[in-house]
Amino acid sequence: MKLFNLLTAAEAKKIFDWSESQQFRDGKETAHGKAKDMKDNEQLGAANPQVAKWIEQIKGRFLTDTTLKAYTQAQEFVGMRINSYKTAQKYDWHVDMGIMSGVRTDMSFTVFLTPKSEYEGGVLEINHGSHVVKIKGEVGQVVVYPTGLLHRVTPVTSGRRICFIGWIKSNIPAQDDRDALFTLAAEIGRIKKEHSDDSDKLSYVLQHMTRALAR
Repeated sequence: MKLFNLLTAAEAKKIFDWSESQQFRDGKETAHGKAKDMKDNEQLGAANPQVAKWIEQIKGRFLTDTTLKAYTQAQEFVGMRINSYKTAQKYDWHVDMGIMSGVRTDMSFTVFLTPKSEYEGGVLEINHGSHVVKIKGEVGQVVVYPTGLLHRVTPVTSGRRICFIGWIKSNIPAQDDRDALFTLAAEIGRIKKEHSDDSDKLSYVLQHMTRALAR
C-alpha cells in the first residue's frame, strides 16, 4: 500500500467543484449481498460523459507516470467512479470483489478530492492483519492497495467526502511480486543517479523478472 501524487490541486478542485453540483445515485446500486447493508454512500459512474472524460485522464496518469506505472503494472481498469459521503454516511468493514465485470481485481485505489480541512471523519481504514492503517489523503493524492484487504470508510461527522475510486488488473497478479519489482526498479534508478551508470545488467534482470511474473 502506497500514497502517490496523481492530480494537481487545481485538477482535483475542478472535479470536486463540478461534483458538488451533480445528482448522485445511491451507492447500493453496485453493492452485492451483505455489502448492501454496509454501504451508505452515493456515486457517479462512466455513464456520465464528464465522469468518463476524467476516467480517461486518471487512467492516463497511471499508465504514463513512471512511479505509478512501476508500482501498479496496470493492465486494465474497472469500476471507476466518483463517490460521495455526506454527514453520517459510511461503508463498514468489507472486502472488494475479486472479479468485477469479468475482470480480475488486483489493486484498489482512492483519489482524494475534498480538502482534509473541509470534512471530519470519512477515514479510509485498511486492515493489514497485525495493524490497521488510517488514511486521509491530501487533495490529488491517490492511495493504492491490494484488493483483498479488509477495509472501511468511517462515518463522516461533518462536511462531505468526495473521491475518485477504481480497481486495477495488474500485469503482475501477486502483491509480493509487484513489491519486489518496484523495489528493484527503484534501486536501478538510484544507482543510475548516484553512479551515472546505465545499469544494463540490472535492467536486464528487471525485464526478465517482469516477463516471467506477468500474466
